[in-house]
Amino acid sequence: MASSRWMQGAMLSLVATMLLSFGCQQNQQTAAEPDRGTPAPKPNLMDNLFGPYADSGRITNGKQATVKGQNFNSLTLNKADVVVLEKIVPSQVHAGEQFTYTINVFNTADYPVHDVVVTEYPAAGFEVSSTSPQASGNGPLMWNIPVIGAKDSMTIQVVGVATGEGSLKSCAAVSFVPRVCVSTDVVKPALALTKQYGVPEKNIPFADAVTTLLCDPVTVIYTVANPGTGTLTNVQVSDNLPQGLVTLDGKDSIAFTIDKLEPGQSRKFQTQVKGTGVGQFASPATASAASLKAQDAASVTFVQPVLAISKSGLAEQFAGRNVTYAISVKNTGDAPAANTIVTDMIDGNSSFVRATDDGMFADGKVTWNLGTLAPGATKTVNVTVKPNIKGTITDTATVNAVCAKPISAEASTKISGIPAVLLEVVDREDPIEVGETVTYEIAVTNQGSAEDTNIIVVAEMDPEMQYVSDAGPTKGNVNGRRIEFAPLPQLGVGEKKIWLLTVKAAAAGDVRIRVTMDTDQLTRPVMETEATNFYTTPK
Repeated sequence: MASSRWMQGAMLSLVATMLLSFGCQQNQQTAAEPDRGTPAPKPNLMDNLFGPYADSGRITNGKQATVKGQNFNSLTLNKADVVVLEKIVPSQVHAGEQFTYTINVFNTADYPVHDVVVTEYPAAGFEVSSTSPQASGNGPLMWNIPVIGAKDSMTIQVVGVATGEGSLKSCAAVSFVPRVCVSTDVVKPALALTKQYGVPEKNIPFADAVTTLLCDPVTVIYTVANPGTGTLTNVQVSDNLPQGLVTLDGKDSIAFTIDKLEPGQSRKFQTQVKGTGVGQFASPATASAASLKAQDAASVTFVQPVLAISKSGLAEQFAGRNVTYAISVKNTGDAPAANTIVTDMIDGNSSFVRATDDGMFADGKVTWNLGTLAPGATKTVNVTVKPNIKGTITDTATVNAVCAKPISAEASTKISGIPAVLLEVVDREDPIEVGETVTYEIAVTNQGSAEDTNIIVVAEMDPEMQYVSDAGPTKGNVNGRRIEFAPLPQLGVGEKKIWLLTVKAAAAGDVRIRVTMDTDQLTRPVMETEATNFYTTPK
């Protein structure tokens, strides 16, 4: 639009470039300007710049620049080279007929000009009908233009009527305020903090509250963000851990520093903590920078399986007989006991016989894999052993599970022997001629699993028998037809003792010798009889 308007000036134009005003110049300079002498040299523009950047040698001509972290703008204040005022009127009009003339204002600068005021002084003999845009003022016409942008223009039209013949001479003037503008960015940093716990190894996602086993290390993530528009520096983050929660190296607090946090930037920091006991533990973390502060809290709950074990069996058993033990395991904790393993160490003086629930015997112990034992659940298994000795045998059972403390229980059984004594009486010869002798063999054998004590053997002869002699582990005491052997203090398991009693056949007959045996372990005596035929040779 500006180029076309300049072409209109070829018709009839009044063009003036001015600093503050444009006045009527036609026919005003009829004589030459007086000689004012050689003008003084203009001072260096740099010397007239205000502010701390006069020595920078930079003229920005209305464009903001930055030096040393501050914004500035410098403008050459030569207004005549900035605003051009143009007035275009018809070369001839008819009196009494309405016509229009134009006023154009051009901003040739690369920056806007402000507070532009155009003043039109209508000619005498010209009656104004209207203006566009609407002018103000009753005498001179005025247009107040707040701003004309860089390389932009403004067109004003005046409509009126010439009231009579003659020359219409009108003048226009323009003024404006050149502005040097700079801007300062006003920023407002902000601080945000998020704290979360998680257990990646167990696929427990990060959250404000998590629950895991006491033996699991827990990862804590701190996310520090600057959602504001300014840079934060020296951001301090601290977290005083509650009692029951420590870092892996045993510290009770976490702290770190972020040197710089740009607008919109966030940083994540993570470390690991562990619990020293079951329960819920929470603490607020704090981030601070300058006058800003942010807090966020998270909690972690530790649970744990707690195992209890008991073992029971016979308090006493005879040697050679089996003993069965019952082993009961219970989870009294608040978490499942995964991979629950029970082992029972068999006493070295016993032999493994069998086990229930797929118990496996190897290397002197029985092992059961009970799988996962839910909180409050109980499982009982049995193991049967055979004692090999008399005395006391002791089996010890132990239970283990993931994140549970191992615990043991034992049971003991007193192994006693069974008394079982055999009495045998035989004659070495039969029949026996009267006048000859016969020897009776009295044998006592401990067939039981316990030793016998205080063994007393007594033999009684028929009248046809006459005592001759005796031999054996104890000496016999003859009292008529009764022979009492001195007590034998003890007879070990499997041990055998033999007494010999020799008698003379005093008369013919079907005779008997009766032997009784008693021990501390017997409740009543044992009797054995042996028959012998005493005969007389016919004459």
